[in-house]
Amino acid sequence: WRGRQAREKPPSHCIAEGTLVDRCMREVDAAATSDVCTYPGVVVISYCWHSATHPDPSGLLSKNVAKYLHWYAAQRAGFTNERLYQRHEDLRQQDEFHWEFVVLIDFWSLYQHPRSELQEESYRRALHGMHYWYAHRGTMVFLVRDVVPSDWEGSAECRDRGGYDDRGWTVWEKMMSSHIKIAGMCLDMAGFE
Repeated sequence: WRGRQAREKPPSHCIAEGTLVDRCMREVDAAATSDVCTYPGVVVISYCWHSATHPDPSGLLSKNVAKYLHWYAAQRAGFTNERLYQRHEDLRQQDEFHWEFVVLIDFWSLYQHPRSELQEESYRRALHGMHYWYAHRGTMVFLVRDVVPSDWEGSAECRDRGGYDDRGWTVWEKMMSSHIKIAGMCLDMAGFE
């Protein structure tokens, strides 16, 4: 996250390849019709930004999100492996299962200031469709409410902006994520161990 604003292009391991995105989107579509939590291939992160210029200058938020994503990868690998093995005997011999997944974190996924004219157009298009990622029945949403401005040392600006439930964007993200998802597809990560 720290390097996103400093360079035009994030590291290659932070960019999802087309085949991974296609597979994950097929999983999202399948999860949308399921009545059980399936650990789909897209995780959307809802969190408070530290300030208007950077969401996580100290790395505290990144540390917690990494912990959540490691947990999710383990859950996904176990679930996917078990599910595939039960349904597809031929995969047992190939020992193939897909634990990789796509993570949508707005700061990394959308162009930030300063933006070129083309980047601004991309940003506005993406912003216009953000509700799909939070509201879609087939995406997993993590509500990262445990890292709030009071946890960050520093500016009064940060403290004055309030916590997760006091900010417009995070309240909107939480509301969008809570309407049609089945239990387990919108996780409040507060108190996660």
